[in-house]
Amino acid sequence: MDEADREAFHQRFATLSTLSENLELHRNTVLAPLDKAAVRPFAPFGQTFGPIYLREEAERVFRRKT
Repeated sequence: MDEADREAFHQRFATLSTLSENLELHRNTVLAPLDKAAVRPFAPFGQTFGPIYLREEAERVFRRKT
């Protein structure tokens, strides 16, 4: 995976860690609003890969809060 691949991934997806870092909030503080807004981790065809979210869905939650 090269830098272009990583950039492409992060343009479409956000991990709980990157959201936490970007928002300067603890992971649990980030997770609670996502849960409340029913934003679930990305799970194509029911297959889960951990706390990876579609960036647009996750960021929409935090844009509403500001």
